[in-house]
Amino acid sequence: MRSPSALAPLSRPSSFWDSYLTLLGVLVGALVLMFFSSERPLVWGAKIALFVAAVIISYRASQSDVGVIRWVTVGAVVLGALLLAAAFSSSDTVRGLVNLSLAAMIGSGPIVILRHVYTRPRVTIGDVVGALDAYVELGFFFTFVYSAVDSFSAEPFFNQVADPALFDYAYFSFVTMTSLGYGDFTPALAIGKGIVIIEVLLGSIFLVVLVARLVGTLGMERGPRSSGDHANDADSPIGKD
Repeated sequence: MRSPSALAPLSRPSSFWDSYLTLLGVLVGALVLMFFSSERPLVWGAKIALFVAAVIISYRASQSDVGVIRWVTVGAVVLGALLLAAAFSSSDTVRGLVNLSLAAMIGSGPIVILRHVYTRPRVTIGDVVGALDAYVELGFFFTFVYSAVDSFSAEPFFNQVADPALFDYAYFSFVTMTSLGYGDFTPALAIGKGIVIIEVLLGSIFLVVLVARLVGTLGMERGPRSSGDHANDADSPIGKD
């Protein structure tokens, strides 16, 4: 049975920072900043700040334990400060470690979001937005993995470009994950081709199975609930019960 509250407007979260819609805005902002060169300290700092915010909001919107959110917030801020200081190092190893750290940080987001979305008793529009957030975060995860592999390798990652910008990795990641495959960028390294296979498989499963299942069951109950639960859902913000 579908519930009217599941189709309620997206503009009712009780906390701006506990909303999957806010997270989507932060991720879009980070994607827009990818167009600008990371050689500028202000631009790179803004990118790191947005990714730090994205991780924190992922845990908050997914209703993680207060203690977990506190530790994630402290850890993400400290890591962001360290990454900002190390980002302009001339060492390829340091740059590789920076990208791996960013990948690990943003890669935790899809895990907590999907755990929350798929354990809720009713599928709402907020859950669909949360799944979209997880999908975008997955694309950023592979963006930094590709950049890290290139930093650690003596050979260029792409056949077409010897010194790609971070935006090139992001473009390649999202084109790969959506299975568009324009062919203007192709991996030259064997490890890069292996990671591409993993991203294609994960991206396809995500869209065809996970997101499609959420959309198909929008507003439906996953299990028996009490009348009190139904009353509380009418005031639920995105990403919260």
